[in-house]
Amino acid sequence: MEWIRAFVRRYPWGALGAAVLFLIFGDLTASILWEMLSGVGAYFALMITLVVLISSMIILYDLRHSLLRIYANPQIGCSERYQGVLLFLSEPSIGRIPIVSIEIGDNKVSLNYRINGKENTKEIDLDSNIKNFIERISQDSTLRMWNWLPAFQGLAAHASRLKYIAVLCSEETQDFQDQIRHLLSVLFSKSNIEIIEKLNFFDVNSIREGLGKAVRKGLQLGLRKRDLVIDVTGGTKLASIGGVIYGVEEGVDIQYVQTKDPSVLICYNIFPRLLDVPS
Repeated sequence: MEWIRAFVRRYPWGALGAAVLFLIFGDLTASILWEMLSGVGAYFALMITLVVLISSMIILYDLRHSLLRIYANPQIGCSERYQGVLLFLSEPSIGRIPIVSIEIGDNKVSLNYRINGKENTKEIDLDSNIKNFIERISQDSTLRMWNWLPAFQGLAAHASRLKYIAVLCSEETQDFQDQIRHLLSVLFSKSNIEIIEKLNFFDVNSIREGLGKAVRKGLQLGLRKRDLVIDVTGGTKLASIGGVIYGVEEGVDIQYVQTKDPSVLICYNIFPRLLDVPS
Protein backbone atom coordinates (compact mmCIF):
# COMPACT_ATOMS: atom_id res chain seq x y z
CA MET A 1 0.00 0.00 0.00
CA GLU A 2 2.09 2.90 -1.32
CA TRP A 3 -0.39 5.52 -0.12
CA ILE A 4 0.11 4.35 3.48
CA ARG A 5 3.89 4.56 3.06
CA ALA A 6 3.60 8.08 1.63
CA PHE A 7 1.28 9.10 4.47
CA VAL A 8 3.68 7.70 7.09
CA ARG A 9 6.64 9.60 5.59
CA ARG A 10 4.75 12.90 5.55
CA TYR A 11 2.72 12.56 8.77
CA PRO A 12 4.31 9.93 11.08
CA TRP A 13 2.41 11.03 14.18
CA GLY A 14 -0.82 11.29 12.18
CA ALA A 15 -0.36 7.76 10.86
CA LEU A 16 0.02 6.35 14.37
CA GLY A 17 -2.96 8.34 15.61
CA ALA A 18 -5.13 7.26 12.67
CA ALA A 19 -4.34 3.59 13.34
CA VAL A 20 -5.29 3.94 17.00
CA LEU A 21 -8.52 5.83 16.19
CA PHE A 22 -9.47 3.21 13.61
CA LEU A 23 -9.14 0.48 16.21
CA ILE A 24 -11.18 2.41 18.79
CA PHE A 25 -13.90 3.32 16.27
CA GLY A 26 -14.17 -0.26 15.02
CA ASP A 27 -14.40 -1.67 18.53
CA LEU A 28 -17.09 0.85 19.58
CA THR A 29 -19.13 0.29 16.42
CA ALA A 30 -19.07 -3.48 16.85
CA SER A 31 -20.00 -3.21 20.54
CA ILE A 32 -22.98 -0.91 19.80
CA LEU A 33 -24.26 -3.19 17.04
CA TRP A 34 -23.85 -6.21 19.30
CA GLU A 35 -25.99 -4.56 21.98
CA MET A 36 -28.66 -3.35 19.55
CA LEU A 37 -29.10 -6.47 17.48
CA SER A 38 -30.14 -10.00 18.38
CA GLY A 39 -30.58 -13.29 16.55
CA VAL A 40 -29.40 -12.98 12.97
CA GLY A 41 -28.40 -9.37 13.68
CA ALA A 42 -25.99 -10.56 16.34
CA TYR A 43 -24.19 -12.74 13.82
CA PHE A 44 -24.10 -9.74 11.49
CA ALA A 45 -22.49 -7.69 14.25
CA LEU A 46 -19.99 -10.50 14.84
CA MET A 47 -19.05 -10.50 11.15
CA ILE A 48 -18.54 -6.70 11.22
CA THR A 49 -16.34 -7.08 14.30
CA LEU A 50 -14.18 -9.70 12.56
CA VAL A 51 -13.86 -7.57 9.43
CA VAL A 52 -12.81 -4.53 11.50
CA LEU A 53 -10.26 -6.55 13.47
CA ILE A 54 -8.77 -8.14 10.35
CA SER A 55 -8.65 -4.78 8.56
CA SER A 56 -6.99 -3.19 11.59
CA MET A 57 -4.34 -5.92 11.71
CA ILE A 58 -3.59 -5.48 7.99
CA ILE A 59 -3.29 -1.69 8.30
CA LEU A 60 -1.15 -1.90 11.45
CA TYR A 61 1.13 -4.49 9.85
CA ASP A 62 1.64 -2.31 6.77
CA LEU A 63 2.10 0.74 9.00
CA ARG A 64 4.83 -1.06 10.97
CA HIS A 65 6.49 -2.24 7.75
CA SER A 66 6.37 1.30 6.33
CA LEU A 67 7.82 2.85 9.48
CA LEU A 68 10.72 0.38 9.57
CA ARG A 69 11.37 0.70 5.86
CA ILE A 70 11.38 4.51 5.98
CA TYR A 71 13.08 5.18 9.32
CA ALA A 72 15.29 2.18 10.09
CA ASN A 73 16.44 0.35 6.97
CA PRO A 74 19.73 1.38 5.34
CA GLN A 75 19.57 3.21 2.03
CA ILE A 76 22.34 2.75 -0.50
CA GLY A 77 23.48 6.11 -1.83
CA CYS A 78 21.37 8.35 0.46
CA SER A 79 18.14 9.39 -1.27
CA GLU A 80 18.08 12.50 0.94
CA ARG A 81 20.59 15.32 0.65
CA TYR A 82 21.40 16.68 4.09
CA GLN A 83 22.26 20.31 4.78
CA GLY A 84 24.63 19.55 7.65
CA VAL A 85 27.25 16.80 8.05
CA LEU A 86 28.97 15.95 11.34
CA LEU A 87 32.11 13.87 10.82
CA PHE A 88 35.11 12.45 12.68
CA LEU A 89 38.69 13.01 11.50
CA SER A 90 41.63 11.07 12.90
CA GLU A 91 45.28 12.05 12.58
CA PRO A 92 46.03 12.03 8.82
CA SER A 93 47.90 9.08 7.36
CA ILE A 94 48.47 7.22 4.12
CA GLY A 95 47.80 3.63 4.99
CA ARG A 96 49.74 3.13 8.22
CA ILE A 97 52.23 5.90 7.43
CA PRO A 98 51.54 9.17 9.35
CA ILE A 99 51.38 12.39 7.37
CA VAL A 100 53.87 14.82 8.90
CA SER A 101 52.41 18.01 7.43
CA ILE A 102 49.79 19.30 4.98
CA GLU A 103 50.50 22.40 2.91
CA ILE A 104 47.71 24.12 1.00
CA GLY A 105 48.52 26.59 -1.76
CA ASP A 106 46.29 28.51 -4.14
CA ASN A 107 45.68 25.52 -6.38
CA LYS A 108 47.53 22.60 -4.83
CA VAL A 109 47.55 20.41 -1.70
CA SER A 110 50.82 18.80 -0.60
CA LEU A 111 50.90 15.82 1.74
CA ASN A 112 54.32 15.28 3.34
CA TYR A 113 55.25 11.95 4.93
CA ARG A 114 58.35 9.90 5.76
CA ILE A 115 59.24 6.35 4.75
CA ASN A 116 62.39 4.93 6.36
CA GLY A 117 63.47 8.45 7.29
CA LYS A 118 63.14 9.69 3.71
CA GLU A 119 60.88 12.68 2.97
CA ASN A 120 58.10 12.04 0.46
CA THR A 121 55.48 14.40 -0.94
CA LYS A 122 52.25 13.79 -2.80
CA GLU A 123 50.57 16.72 -4.52
CA ILE A 124 46.91 17.11 -5.51
CA ASP A 125 45.53 19.81 -7.78
CA LEU A 126 42.92 21.84 -5.91
CA ASP A 127 39.87 23.72 -7.12
CA SER A 128 36.39 24.30 -5.74
CA ASN A 129 34.92 21.12 -7.26
CA ILE A 130 34.85 18.36 -4.63
CA LYS A 131 34.14 15.62 -7.21
CA ASN A 132 37.23 16.58 -9.23
CA PHE A 133 39.30 16.59 -6.03
CA ILE A 134 38.11 13.08 -5.10
CA GLU A 135 38.73 11.81 -8.63
CA ARG A 136 42.33 13.07 -8.58
CA ILE A 137 42.95 11.31 -5.27
CA SER A 138 41.33 8.09 -6.47
CA GLN A 139 43.51 7.95 -9.58
CA ASP A 140 46.68 7.65 -7.48
CA SER A 141 47.24 4.25 -5.87
CA THR A 142 49.08 5.83 -2.91
CA LEU A 143 46.63 8.69 -2.31
CA ARG A 144 43.72 6.23 -2.37
CA MET A 145 44.97 5.09 1.05
CA TRP A 146 44.65 8.60 2.55
CA ASN A 147 42.41 8.10 5.57
CA TRP A 148 40.58 11.39 5.00
CA LEU A 149 39.31 10.33 1.55
CA PRO A 150 36.08 8.69 2.90
CA ALA A 151 35.25 11.96 4.69
CA PHE A 152 35.43 13.85 1.39
CA GLN A 153 33.31 11.17 -0.30
CA GLY A 154 30.69 11.45 2.43
CA LEU A 155 30.55 15.23 2.05
CA ALA A 156 30.43 15.13 -1.76
CA ALA A 157 27.09 13.31 -1.69
CA HIS A 158 25.44 16.38 -0.14
CA ALA A 159 27.46 19.11 -1.88
CA SER A 160 24.45 20.64 -3.64
CA ARG A 161 22.65 21.42 -0.35
CA LEU A 162 25.45 21.53 2.19
CA LYS A 163 25.31 24.55 4.51
CA TYR A 164 27.13 23.28 7.60
CA ILE A 165 30.11 20.99 8.24
CA ALA A 166 31.18 20.07 11.77
CA VAL A 167 34.56 18.34 12.03
CA LEU A 168 35.16 16.48 15.29
CA CYS A 169 38.92 16.27 15.82
CA SER A 170 40.86 13.96 18.06
CA GLU A 171 43.58 15.34 20.33
CA GLU A 172 46.13 14.47 17.63
CA THR A 173 44.12 15.87 14.71
CA GLN A 174 43.74 19.32 16.26
CA ASP A 175 47.27 20.15 15.08
CA PHE A 176 45.83 20.10 11.54
CA GLN A 177 42.69 22.15 12.23
CA ASP A 178 43.90 25.20 10.27
CA GLN A 179 44.57 23.02 7.21
CA ILE A 180 41.21 21.29 7.63
CA ARG A 181 39.35 24.60 7.74
CA HIS A 182 41.32 26.00 4.78
CA LEU A 183 40.77 22.91 2.64
CA LEU A 184 37.04 22.66 3.38
CA SER A 185 36.55 26.40 2.82
CA VAL A 186 37.92 25.97 -0.71
CA LEU A 187 35.88 22.85 -1.51
CA PHE A 188 32.69 24.10 0.20
CA SER A 189 32.90 27.87 0.05
CA LYS A 190 29.19 28.37 0.89
CA SER A 191 29.21 26.16 4.00
CA ASN A 192 29.73 27.15 7.64
CA ILE A 193 32.64 25.14 9.03
CA GLU A 194 32.89 24.31 12.72
CA ILE A 195 35.91 22.58 14.29
CA ILE A 196 35.17 20.64 17.49
CA GLU A 197 38.61 19.95 18.94
CA LYS A 198 40.40 17.95 21.62
CA LEU A 199 38.00 15.01 21.67
CA ASN A 200 39.05 11.65 23.05
CA PHE A 201 38.09 9.13 20.36
CA PHE A 202 38.36 6.34 22.95
CA ASP A 203 35.83 7.91 25.33
CA VAL A 204 32.12 7.68 24.45
CA ASN A 205 31.25 10.56 26.79
CA SER A 206 33.75 12.80 24.99
CA ILE A 207 32.18 11.81 21.66
CA ARG A 208 28.67 12.54 22.95
CA GLU A 209 29.76 15.94 24.26
CA GLY A 210 31.39 16.85 20.94
CA LEU A 211 28.36 15.77 18.91
CA GLY A 212 26.11 17.75 21.26
CA LYS A 213 28.14 20.91 20.57
CA ALA A 214 28.03 20.25 16.83
CA VAL A 215 24.26 19.71 16.80
CA ARG A 216 23.60 22.82 18.89
CA LYS A 217 25.69 24.89 16.47
CA GLY A 218 23.66 23.51 13.57
CA LEU A 219 20.41 24.43 15.31
CA GLN A 220 21.75 27.96 15.91
CA LEU A 221 22.30 28.23 12.15
CA GLY A 222 18.63 27.50 11.58
CA LEU A 223 18.91 23.82 10.70
CA ARG A 224 16.73 21.10 12.21
CA LYS A 225 17.84 17.69 13.42
CA ARG A 226 16.29 16.12 10.34
CA ASP A 227 18.64 18.29 8.22
CA LEU A 228 21.74 16.79 9.88
CA VAL A 229 23.56 13.50 9.40
CA ILE A 230 26.41 11.99 11.43
CA ASP A 231 29.15 10.39 9.31
CA VAL A 232 30.60 7.56 11.40
CA THR A 233 33.22 6.43 8.84
CA GLY A 234 36.23 8.21 10.33
CA GLY A 235 37.72 8.15 13.79
CA THR A 236 38.09 5.03 15.91
CA LYS A 237 35.61 2.15 16.14
CA LEU A 238 34.59 3.47 19.55
CA ALA A 239 33.96 6.92 18.03
CA SER A 240 31.73 5.31 15.39
CA ILE A 241 29.81 3.41 18.07
CA GLY A 242 29.42 6.61 20.09
CA GLY A 243 28.14 8.39 16.98
CA VAL A 244 25.53 5.71 16.33
CA ILE A 245 24.37 5.72 19.96
CA TYR A 246 24.05 9.51 19.92
CA GLY A 247 22.13 9.39 16.65
CA VAL A 248 19.67 6.82 17.98
CA GLU A 249 19.11 8.72 21.22
CA GLU A 250 18.79 12.16 19.63
CA GLY A 251 17.07 11.22 16.37
CA VAL A 252 19.90 12.28 14.05
CA ASP A 253 20.44 10.17 10.94
CA ILE A 254 23.64 8.18 10.33
CA GLN A 255 25.74 7.63 7.24
CA TYR A 256 28.73 5.40 6.54
CA VAL A 257 31.09 5.24 3.57
CA GLN A 258 31.92 1.64 2.74
CA THR A 259 35.60 1.99 1.88
CA LYS A 260 35.98 -1.11 -0.28
CA ASP A 261 36.55 -0.29 -3.94
CA PRO A 262 34.22 0.99 -5.32
CA SER A 263 33.17 3.03 -2.27
CA VAL A 264 29.48 3.08 -1.39
CA LEU A 265 27.63 5.58 0.80
CA ILE A 266 25.04 4.00 3.12
CA CYS A 267 22.49 6.06 5.09
CA TYR A 268 20.48 4.93 8.11
CA ASN A 269 17.28 6.83 8.89
CA ILE A 270 16.94 6.49 12.65
CA PHE A 271 13.46 5.56 13.93
CA PRO A 272 13.50 7.71 17.13
CA ARG A 273 13.49 10.83 14.95
CA LEU A 274 9.68 10.39 15.12
CA LEU A 275 9.98 11.81 18.63
CA ASP A 276 11.73 14.92 17.37
CA VAL A 277 8.51 16.94 17.16
CA PRO A 278 10.08 20.42 16.67
CA SER A 279 11.96 19.26 13.57
